[in-house]
Amino acid sequence: MGSASELISADEGGFVQLDFCRVTIPAEALAQDAVISITQDDPYYAVFVGPDGMQFAEPVMIAFNLEVYEDYLKEHGIDPDDLVVALRDEVTGQWLPLETIIVDDEDNDEGNTWAVTYTTHFSRYALAD
Repeated sequence: MGSASELISADEGGFVQLDFCRVTIPAEALAQDAVISITQDDPYYAVFVGPDGMQFAEPVMIAFNLEVYEDYLKEHGIDPDDLVVALRDEVTGQWLPLETIIVDDEDNDEGNTWAVTYTTHFSRYALAD
């Protein structure tokens, strides 16, 4: 398990990426420059994106790289199109599915497929089927 963090400019926006998860923050979404982090807290799918509870003026994108999970998905018979990004409700402990789109990133050399959602605050996120 690992973590990544980046200082993101409020004026310019930016992104943080940890192997299988990428958080993209648009310009003007932050009230001020901030260090944004991704911490993997489960060996398979869950991440904590922080600072916890941070609010945004514009939605930020959270994307999971499905290529990282390709073997796991095949082994368990899971269709990538059935995956959603879920948010953990810290009060109830339940995972709540979020509106998710599956995007094939054919415009770059990697050709990755991503499960993408948008949020206006940070918490714990995971892939679910």
